[in-house]
Amino acid sequence: MPQFVPEEWNREIRGWLLGRLESIDRLPLPSGRESVFELLCVVRLLDALQGPSGQIRLLGDGENLAGIRLPGMTCFYQGWHGGERLSDEEPGAPCVSALERHGVVLPRRLDALVRFDRPIAGFSGILLEAKSGAQSFADTVHQLEAYRAALREQLPGALVIWGVVEGGGDRAKAFAPYETHLAATKREEGDDLWLFTSEEEIREAIVAAGLVEPGKGLGGCGWRPEDEKEGSIYTACALRFDGYAWLKARARAGSSRCNDEAEGVFRDSLLKDFFSLENYDRPLEELLFVFFTIQRGWIKDPWLQWNEQLARVARRLFLETCRHEPPDGFRCDDFCERWCTEFLPRLPKLIAFVKRRDAETEYEKLGPAGIEW
Repeated sequence: MPQFVPEEWNREIRGWLLGRLESIDRLPLPSGRESVFELLCVVRLLDALQGPSGQIRLLGDGENLAGIRLPGMTCFYQGWHGGERLSDEEPGAPCVSALERHGVVLPRRLDALVRFDRPIAGFSGILLEAKSGAQSFADTVHQLEAYRAALREQLPGALVIWGVVEGGGDRAKAFAPYETHLAATKREEGDDLWLFTSEEEIREAIVAAGLVEPGKGLGGCGWRPEDEKEGSIYTACALRFDGYAWLKARARAGSSRCNDEAEGVFRDSLLKDFFSLENYDRPLEELLFVFFTIQRGWIKDPWLQWNEQLARVARRLFLETCRHEPPDGFRCDDFCERWCTEFLPRLPKLIAFVKRRDAETEYEKLGPAGIEW
């Protein structure tokens, strides 16, 4: 006899998905209580990290679904971690040897693994195991240990290792946000942070662990409305220039190497030289190429953090290039037309907006030039 699934769980899941997907039918919703609870925990986790404005993209389709992509992170829901063996360090070499000797297969299908594009609060991601009904926190521990050991080589950075049990299960103490905050901030660099909470405490725990700013209502991973606006301005401006065609032409003209190798050498040399000196008196086409590279690598997804030095460079490159036409032969007609129609008539206001954002930002200090390539 199937276990009863609370209707509010399904409503919350569908409510979060609506508006973030073109069709929620692309994500097969489970029917069993345990599976629905796991997805509910994933939805609450991603909502706490990303906030209400984050759009999601599914990686794969149907049964081949590989993950859920949001700005700044990818969530592998019910993912196969793929490790054929555990690390010898944990649960220990004798145990690993015995597992292999006797052919014992440990659990390998993760409830959720969130990988951050860049570390947040010192963490590379979140590994979560959820248990519903009468299951206990102890039931999460051996699975989380096995998963973490198997993922050690793939994810060497610190993770939040999280066991969630419906209603708080058999936990003898109430969740203490301050103690969690102390554990997160006082841990040694590179150490994981273990959490054990109910599904109702997910958002509070995310804040306590330092993964989002308290009281903001939006996740620290996502772009806010002004971030989105600024990103769209740079995308329209940078993609007027066909950086791929320009790189191919420059590399072919200056090298006898095979084309792909020559392009890589020339690109790396140009970018390293630019970021080491930040010389904005370089030829316009080189500034446009650096701007194009930033758009393709950091703004497209999007995962540029607007208080980092790269954001400062992007703002300066926009101000240096927005009044100039791309050189002949390297113009993207569609983007040029869009730029002239939608953005150029408002250019003075856009420039003022970018200058204000720059003036209001307290940039991270990352060395003399701020950026290493």
